[in-house]
Amino acid sequence: GGEQVAQILGELLGWDVYDKQVLNLMAEDLHVHERLIAGVDEKTVSWIEEFLGSIPSAGNHVSQYCYFTHLTRVLLVIARHGKAIIVGRAAGLVLPREHGLSIRITAPLASRAATVAQQRRISEPEARKQVEQADREQRKFVKEYLHRDFRDAGHYDLTVNTDRFGPRSVAKLIWRALDQRQAT
Repeated sequence: GGEQVAQILGELLGWDVYDKQVLNLMAEDLHVHERLIAGVDEKTVSWIEEFLGSIPSAGNHVSQYCYFTHLTRVLLVIARHGKAIIVGRAAGLVLPREHGLSIRITAPLASRAATVAQQRRISEPEARKQVEQADREQRKFVKEYLHRDFRDAGHYDLTVNTDRFGPRSVAKLIWRALDQRQAT
């Protein structure tokens, strides 16, 4: 539910929300198609794939390191402009926390699988597999490039379980937390 929360918060604050737009900006920067960037997003590429990707005959392959480098650059540019909400992409672990909030939106696996099943019109067991796979890929990506565990609550100013609060309530909680952070 993080994307929905971000959209509501963006409307409340009048701020821009970046999610898939981050990939679009990266794709423009790299002069490659968005699908290539999305294909390496939070996935670990074996050293063989990295090697083959560097050979021109292997096609348009974007290495995960190249992806991470461009991701960091794009995140810093967006953050420098300020008044932006960045969803995912390990932004809360990459960007300095002094000028913003790092929020983790979470929900139990069963809730996330049910949401994915509904959105993609697939069975809940299949959705559960997809969610678990995405979790593994994200954990591996963050560990490899940032040397952190994204599940560690110490990396965030606020963690909210969307199973307990609706998207509008979560957005208002974050809005209030941002207001309180600026007041101190």
